[in-house]
Amino acid sequence: MNIAIGKLVKLWKIGFDEARKPTDIEIKNVLSLIDLENIILNEDECSIYLSKKNMEIDLGALAKGYFADKIKDYLLAKGVKSGIIDLGGNVLTLGTSYKNNHGFCLVGIQNSKENRGNLLGVIPIKDKSVVTSGIYERVLNFNGEKYHYIFDSLTGYPIKNEIASVSVIANKSLDCEIWTTILFSYSIEKALHIINSMKDFECLIIDKNNKIYLSDGIKDIFIKL
Repeated sequence: MNIAIGKLVKLWKIGFDEARKPTDIEIKNVLSLIDLENIILNEDECSIYLSKKNMEIDLGALAKGYFADKIKDYLLAKGVKSGIIDLGGNVLTLGTSYKNNHGFCLVGIQNSKENRGNLLGVIPIKDKSVVTSGIYERVLNFNGEKYHYIFDSLTGYPIKNEIASVSVIANKSLDCEIWTTILFSYSIEKALHIINSMKDFECLIIDKNNKIYLSDGIKDIFIKL
């Protein structure tokens, strides 16, 4: 994951009225600004310095997760024992649900080929977060081709592979945000292998044909609709 893609995100502006497909030259010029080594952190001063002129960072892949975790901490400090924080594609639950006997919250997984609200299935979770990133969320249509908003920082173009969406389940929403972005850059097989090797992480991947792939820990609990 590369937060140094700020200029690239601004260049495409996918999800905004000004969205357009940049020229190859424009993309090439911006790629020279995408280098994490040029981000200098000063822990003592709590500051960030970008050492290359015109460089920008983009925290869009982190912000919702960070805020969701902070909201949960605040609610817990106020004595809230049960609840759901829903920031759109980012769900974080507190405690157990009082709406059913098993105490799990049921989080829906969007069908990537249908309008919002049409689900492929649900994942039961308790005191965890589910974050989903999908190529259907924000799209630019140009000359008969669709361009989504999840970029390859090496090419400057949206990532091209068989993945339509990635959902990650973990204790912290910020961790989920980070890993949905990271896993998008891998093949489905490698993404599943990585998550299966990690403690307290699960994932659900949907390919462009709506086939569902599950990590080991949720194969028996995912409810397909």
